[in-house]
Amino acid sequence: MNRKIAWILMIPICIIALYFLLESVMYVPEITGMEGTGLVLFIPIFAIICIGNIVVHIIAGLLGAFSKNNELSYKDVFYKKSDKIAVKIIKIVGYLFMLFYIFDMSIGIVNSNYYSIVWNALAMIVTVFYVIWFSTIKLKSF
Repeated sequence: MNRKIAWILMIPICIIALYFLLESVMYVPEITGMEGTGLVLFIPIFAIICIGNIVVHIIAGLLGAFSKNNELSYKDVFYKKSDKIAVKIIKIVGYLFMLFYIFDMSIGIVNSNYYSIVWNALAMIVTVFYVIWFSTIKLKSF
């Protein structure tokens, strides 16, 4: 897939995922019987995730602009011994995020929180995208 098209397509997916995260965050105090002040715990976490998503997307775009490689290969999501150390770290962190999303999705299934299920599914797609994106970047020498 073309790198520029994939980067642009990720924007609406991220927006939809963040919307479902917000709905899921609003659903948690309701199902657990917390007061409205319970949202004080969840809204800052949501804000940090939003800001982090925007920052990572901008960094990915900037690095992609200077990359020699214009194509994304979905085989690059898998761990390879030939990867550089930075890519190995990115992949391990991505795998850890995927485990967190799977665990959170299972809790959403148990609680019938459909917002959480959709949010986690989209978050996994976004995580796979970023792992692939950062593992296929080959910077031009200046």
